[in-house]
Amino acid sequence: MNKLPLTLSDTPIYSKTYAAFRGCDFTSDKADVDDSRSPDSLNMIADDAGFPEKRVGWRILSTFSGTINGLHYIQFPNMTGPVIIVHHGTNLTAFNPTTLEKKLISETVHDAPSSAFAHKNYLYILDGQTFYRLDNDDGYRLLPVSSVAKTPTTGRGGHYEAKVEKGENDEDVTVYTWTPCTSYEEPNLLSSEQVNLIAGDGVNTDFWLTERGATITKVETYTVSGWAVMSGGYTASEDTTAGKTKVTFSTAPSAHPAGAGFDNIRITFTSTEHPADLSAINKCSIATQYGYFNDNRFFVAGNPDKKNRDWACAIDDPTYWEINQWTDVGSDQTAIVGYLHYGNVLAIVKEDDNQDAEIYIRSATVQSDNSVLFPVQQGVKGVGAISRGVFVSLRDDPMFYAREGVFAISGTDASQQRTIQNRSYFVDNKLREEFGKSNAVGTVWGNLFLIAFPSSGHCYVADGRQQTRHNESWVYEWFYWENVPACRFLEYDGNLFFGTTDGKLCRFNSDMKSSIKYNDSMTRRSGYTGNVESRAWTVGTPIMAKWTTRADELGVMAKLKTMTKRGCVCVLKPVSKGCVDIYVTTDGTSDAHVQSSAMSGWDFADVDFGNFYFGGMGTPQIVPLNSKVKKFQMLQIAFENNNKSESFGVNGVQIQFVVNNYIK
Repeated sequence: MNKLPLTLSDTPIYSKTYAAFRGCDFTSDKADVDDSRSPDSLNMIADDAGFPEKRVGWRILSTFSGTINGLHYIQFPNMTGPVIIVHHGTNLTAFNPTTLEKKLISETVHDAPSSAFAHKNYLYILDGQTFYRLDNDDGYRLLPVSSVAKTPTTGRGGHYEAKVEKGENDEDVTVYTWTPCTSYEEPNLLSSEQVNLIAGDGVNTDFWLTERGATITKVETYTVSGWAVMSGGYTASEDTTAGKTKVTFSTAPSAHPAGAGFDNIRITFTSTEHPADLSAINKCSIATQYGYFNDNRFFVAGNPDKKNRDWACAIDDPTYWEINQWTDVGSDQTAIVGYLHYGNVLAIVKEDDNQDAEIYIRSATVQSDNSVLFPVQQGVKGVGAISRGVFVSLRDDPMFYAREGVFAISGTDASQQRTIQNRSYFVDNKLREEFGKSNAVGTVWGNLFLIAFPSSGHCYVADGRQQTRHNESWVYEWFYWENVPACRFLEYDGNLFFGTTDGKLCRFNSDMKSSIKYNDSMTRRSGYTGNVESRAWTVGTPIMAKWTTRADELGVMAKLKTMTKRGCVCVLKPVSKGCVDIYVTTDGTSDAHVQSSAMSGWDFADVDFGNFYFGGMGTPQIVPLNSKVKKFQMLQIAFENNNKSESFGVNGVQIQFVVNNYIK
């Protein structure tokens, strides 16, 4: 509070300025909120300079049958533009966000939330029931990965060693001793087939596989022309002494054309010893990528039958899941909810547990034989995640959503007590009141982190450019939005899309130029093919936006105050089209409307000469309040706009007042 020079009546006049605005504060008492924050903000966001302005709206691009279970982006090599793969209900549809064209891919996927990742021109999709691979080599083709899974070579180098010995009559006798195949690759969880490579010698007819209970599906021999499939001439039997399946040829296979000792028999078989376990991967619905430096491995989890287990695929091959590449993380009573990357480690976050830790740390280490291990270290007990849909990294700050709020993993040492830090202090009270916490979804959009609740349409937005120190942690400045019914998010190339539970695919209007972008629920006008935004899209519904100062005693708690009619102003942001209603609330009474101000500048894209301010677009507008407010204890100023295709922003407020008698 500043004291101004005395007036002619020698009555002191004081001033209070609100500037350098940041975010909202729903946790502190309204009277304890910092001057820079709002205790009652709605549908506002920080502009490039950090001042609050009305958020952009969104439009409906298309409507699909069923709930939007997933939005997945991929750029196929033979396509000129991107495509969004929309998982809606039991259907999978390719959607072009530019032309708005649809192409149905499948009608038989699982009606549940899905996740996906792209790898080598394929999109891999986990829907909790089947692990799919999507390509566009000849039109869209969706296949279970098990149908294209790698058949591993589990054994190679099986051969006979020839040794010359003396016979009974002292003659030279050649004795052949079988040398089994050496282990090479592990069986694949997604394939019941394996391959053994064996060297024929033109003499012996009996060969042994690496496993028992084998059923042969194919035998090939190598010739100068390449591999040739045998149509018969072999049988399989169980050798109880060796504990393996024996393959007997009616004619001894000849040696490799390059000479003896080279593998030239390829036997493909299934085995009762290591049958495929398709459900292990098929029932997963969580995926992430992690590896040792350039190793491209994918880890999956979310199988309800093994909720604390995750699996890793082989290097660079999501069709190959080795049977021993899995880890049970912590107690089997609590599920893995998601993954977070930070530094060179991978955090595994589980749901709340009353006994064990919820955060585990996976690292990658290389062994002397160049194999890679992924040891998991138990972290400290802190808070557990509640939603699979909220695992994001904002400017290298990995965060997840818990019952208590949004938390970040702030260090690479999981044993340290300060590893988990709160990032959402200013909105925690409101976050805790939300219903459907487990269905919350989150994403990063430029410098913003959004967390939305589909059941209420509420959305909380953290500004990655603004952080404040609080209780030895850094917390973000937050904003609160309504009427954002997102149940799935997709961000790419600076654009933010979202899907709804009633099948709508929507897009925020950040790409639009005219003020029509300040509307929600806009729809495309039928029959119009041009690019004029006001003609191409319906106006939709207005966005109710509000920014308030805190309830302020103006530094004088014991006395009444009176706001002067002159000298009280607000500084409004220049916008192309806008209007703001200004209200004053005193001592918790109802709002009193004190001013309305048009803020439109020169923008011929949407000129409305009935509500047009002939001012400069780049110059903030100083608006006097011109209202005397008498004898109040606490004062609060509110700025509102609920008009279609209009915006507003607030840069500052200055109040002048005189001090009256003591409060009785």
